[in-house]
This record gives sequence, structure tokens and C-alpha cells, in this order.
Amino acid sequence: MSLISQIVESNSVDSSNVEDYSGVSYIKESGIYDLKVKRAWVIESANGALGIHTEFEGEAMLEYDFWITNRDKQTFYTKNGKDNPMPSYVDMKKLNYIITGQFLTSLAQLQVSNQIVKTYELKEDPENPDKKKKFEVEKEVEYITSWSNKEVKVAIQMAEKEESKKEGSKYVGTGKRAEDKDGNPYLDVNIIGFYNAETNQTANEMKKEVEASQINKDKERLEKSPVRLFKAKKAGASKSTGTTSGGAVAKPNVFG
Repeated sequence: MSLISQIVESNSVDSSNVEDYSGVSYIKESGIYDLKVKRAWVIESANGALGIHTEFEGEAMLEYDFWITNRDKQTFYTKNGKDNPMPSYVDMKKLNYIITGQFLTSLAQLQVSNQIVKTYELKEDPENPDKKKKFEVEKEVEYITSWSNKEVKVAIQMAEKEESKKEGSKYVGTGKRAEDKDGNPYLDVNIIGFYNAETNQTANEMKKEVEASQINKDKERLEKSPVRLFKAKKAGASKSTGTTSGGAVAKPNVFG
């Protein structure tokens, strides 16, 4: 059984919803970039959460892990008695629709093939156990062949990162902004939107067959807020996760 086929949907979540809402990277500024998907495959965290590792190239280079389930393989979370789709799960349905033209009610319908890839993984440095180091590895993955070399416009908002510290074998957030020695904030890349490379439409606009308008709203938003500021919180309230995090999905974070 493939990893992607193990996802668990909620019967009460609208599987047709693609409405708009208001890693390793060479991207340093917020903006809308003309990119294409270099390659993508299904990943699984140590705790069982599923995600899609996606590598983009073009005007910029970006690797991004979209965590689409929790550790129980559920594509939704429950709040106030209501099931809500994981934001990244909806994002991947949007991306698939925009670049392939095929609308999937479930990502379990993605066509994958087992392939051997060369990639880099963060692992504990044997020479310095308190730090992690990148190692090149070869591994068999569930490769999403229909995404390769497909063009897409991607909206990026830079965001201040949370400081983390190691507790045992895990890294946890301190509730403070991560800064360098001069007090400058460390920034992370956040993807806040996908658009058709030719029409500028979002997935929702494509589905409704209306002209593109969301991209201009997002451009204005990025001009007004080029960096998303970090809000201090109680230490340990959330696990530190980056775009290449291998941890289980915690509380979903929705931009806007």
C-alpha cells in the first residue's frame, strides 16, 4: 500500500473546497515568483505524518515540505466540534489543479511511482551531537510524476522565525524571536498562494471560471506586509518547525 493512499479524509469536510484565503531557499524577499516544479514526492515524518516534499526552480530556488496530515494520517483537525481541512492539504490540491488542470477531491488520487532519488537530509552530526548536518542520501520515494517541470507562480511572504532549543532529542520553541548576534531576525520562507502561470488565476478562480483578481490583492498585501512579524508566546507552546521539518504536524497555521 502506498503512503499517499493511507490518508484519512473527514466525511464532513468539503472535498471540493479550493477557496482563497487572505527549507532550503535562495529566496530572500517577499514577492510573487515565476517558478516551476522541479520534482516532488511523498514523505513521512518519524511520527507518521505525511507530507509532500516539493522543489521549485526558476526565478528562485526553493525546497518546501507541505505537511498534509497529522500522525494518524488524517487530513483534517477538529476545532469546536467541527472538522477542518489541514491548510497545507488544501494548498497541495490547489497546486495540483493549477499545474495539471485535474481537480482531485482527495490527494489519495495522485498518481505516484516508486523511484530512487538523490537528496539531502538533516541528520545528527557524529562529530557534534548537539547539531545537525546535511548528508547526501539515495532513497526510494513515491514520486509525483505529473508535477515535474510544470510552471506556476508562487506568492512568498518572509516571516520571522521562532527561536528553538534542544530538549532531549527534540527541538522546542522558546516563545522568542530568533535573532543573530546583532539582534537581526532570522527569516523563513512561507508560501501563501499559487497562480496559473499563463492566466494568473488561483485554483478557486479557475474552478469558478472567473478572471484573475486575487493575485493583485496578494501583491498589495505583500507590499504592505513584506515580513510577517513573530508574535511572542509562552515557551514550549509549539514545536519548532521549518519548511524542512520532519516532526509531526502540530496545530495548523493559516496565513491571513
